[in-house]
Formats: sequence, structure tokens, C-alpha cells
Amino acid sequence: MSNHVIINPISYIRGSVYLPGSKSISNRAILLSAQAQQQTQLINCPKNDDIKVMLQALSCCKIKYKYHDKNQTCSIQGSNNALKSFSKTILLQNSGTAMRFLTAALSIRKNNVVLMGNNRMHQRPIGPLVDALRQGGAKIDYLYKKNFPPLK
Repeated sequence: MSNHVIINPISYIRGSVYLPGSKSISNRAILLSAQAQQQTQLINCPKNDDIKVMLQALSCCKIKYKYHDKNQTCSIQGSNNALKSFSKTILLQNSGTAMRFLTAALSIRKNNVVLMGNNRMHQRPIGPLVDALRQGGAKIDYLYKKNFPPLK
């Protein structure tokens, strides 16, 4: 009895494969869509907590959106004034993608924004990103502990 299986090369396959949407790629697309000048329709946008947190955060920044559970699409009304010159505290729960992407996006313009998370988020290091953004001229302060959120 043999302990191996031989698989011969396949020359042709026909069919369809549905891949679930990526929360990381979707959050990048959502953030970019918010900064566009027109409406963007995203398809295959997964329903999960990170996506929900990002959309709620952008809503705090006066970005309008509609998420459709049934077909996992999201319509975002972009604004070229998005993320520009406002004061706000935004709670990002435990969404690492939202914390990192918004830290970068909000540091481009002069804002007075505090990005908070839950207790677990405040234990997740963000120092290397902050250091890189500071090299580009960003003004970012740690509110409690160096190298960890919350950030201003």
C-alpha cells in the first residue's frame, strides 16, 4: 500500500468561484470613496464589525453612505472636503484597519481629531505608523501611552 497520491496536471477547468470580500481592501476602498468627488458603488463589501466601524467613523465626518446587506454593496457619496478641518472624537472600537487608515488620512490636513478605541485597541501598538507620518509633517500626539492609541 502506497502513502502517496499522484495528481496529474489539469489542462482545462470551467466554473465560477465566489471569493468573500476582504475587510482590509473594503475599508481602503471605503476611505478612498469618501474622498472622491462623486458617488461610488462598492460591491462584495463584507458585513463585519470593521466595515461598520469605518462607515460610522466617516458618518461622523459628514460622509453619507448606504450599506445594503442583501447584496453586500455600499454606496458612498464622496466629498473632496472629506476629512478636512474639523474637530471630533471618533470611537473606533477594536478596528485596527479603521484606526490605522484614519490616522493616516486625517493627518494629511489640519484637523483636531481624537481617535479612540476600546481597551483592547489601546493595547495595540501604532508607533511605527505615527513615526512615519510624523516624518511627513503630521502632528500626532499620544493621549495616554507612547506608541499606543488613543491619538490626537
